[in-house]
Amino acid sequence: VQVAATGASASLDGREYYGHDQVLHLRLQDGTMIRARIGAHESAPSSDTFTVGLRREPVVLAVAGD
Repeated sequence: VQVAATGASASLDGREYYGHDQVLHLRLQDGTMIRARIGAHESAPSSDTFTVGLRREPVVLAVAGD
Protein backbone atom coordinates (compact mmCIF):
# COMPACT_ATOMS: atom_id res chain seq x y z
CA VAL A 1 0.00 0.00 0.00
CA GLN A 2 1.24 3.48 -0.78
CA VAL A 3 -0.01 7.03 -0.70
CA ALA A 4 -1.28 7.61 -4.24
CA ALA A 5 -3.06 10.17 -6.40
CA THR A 6 -5.93 7.77 -7.06
CA GLY A 7 -7.31 4.87 -5.05
CA ALA A 8 -9.20 4.40 -1.80
CA SER A 9 -9.75 7.16 0.74
CA ALA A 10 -8.09 6.49 4.09
CA SER A 11 -7.66 8.22 7.40
CA LEU A 12 -4.58 8.01 9.59
CA ASP A 13 -5.34 6.42 12.98
CA GLY A 14 -1.76 6.25 14.25
CA ARG A 15 1.93 5.76 13.54
CA GLU A 16 4.70 3.62 14.94
CA TYR A 17 8.30 4.71 14.38
CA TYR A 18 11.15 2.25 13.75
CA GLY A 19 14.21 4.37 13.09
CA HIS A 20 13.72 5.69 9.57
CA ASP A 21 10.72 3.44 8.89
CA GLN A 22 7.15 4.08 9.99
CA VAL A 23 4.11 1.82 10.24
CA LEU A 24 0.94 3.72 9.42
CA HIS A 25 -2.36 2.53 10.92
CA LEU A 26 -4.99 3.36 8.31
CA ARG A 27 -8.78 3.15 8.28
CA LEU A 28 -10.49 2.87 4.89
CA GLN A 29 -13.89 4.48 4.28
CA ASP A 30 -15.68 1.16 4.88
CA GLY A 31 -14.01 0.83 8.31
CA THR A 32 -11.38 -1.72 7.27
CA MET A 33 -8.15 -1.26 9.23
CA ILE A 34 -4.83 -1.80 7.44
CA ARG A 35 -1.19 -1.18 8.29
CA ALA A 36 1.40 0.04 5.81
CA ARG A 37 5.14 0.22 6.44
CA ILE A 38 6.89 3.07 4.68
CA GLY A 39 10.61 3.59 4.40
CA ALA A 40 12.76 6.67 4.79
CA HIS A 41 12.64 7.34 1.03
CA GLU A 42 8.82 7.54 1.05
CA SER A 43 6.92 10.60 2.16
CA ALA A 44 4.44 10.13 4.97
CA PRO A 45 1.04 11.77 4.58
CA SER A 46 0.93 15.28 6.01
CA SER A 47 -2.83 15.28 6.65
CA ASP A 48 -5.19 12.94 8.48
CA THR A 49 -7.07 11.94 5.30
CA PHE A 50 -5.54 10.97 1.96
CA THR A 51 -5.70 8.39 -0.83
CA VAL A 52 -3.94 5.02 -0.87
CA GLY A 53 -3.36 2.50 -3.65
CA LEU A 54 -1.51 -0.76 -4.25
CA ARG A 55 2.16 -0.71 -5.29
CA ARG A 56 1.57 -3.66 -7.62
CA GLU A 57 -1.08 -6.22 -8.44
CA PRO A 58 -1.81 -8.49 -5.46
CA VAL A 59 -0.65 -12.09 -5.55
CA VAL A 60 -3.08 -14.65 -4.21
CA LEU A 61 -1.89 -18.16 -3.36
CA ALA A 62 -4.36 -20.98 -2.99
CA VAL A 63 -3.58 -24.34 -1.47
CA ALA A 64 -5.57 -27.29 -2.80
CA GLY A 65 -7.15 -29.46 -0.14
CA ASP A 66 -6.42 -33.18 0.16
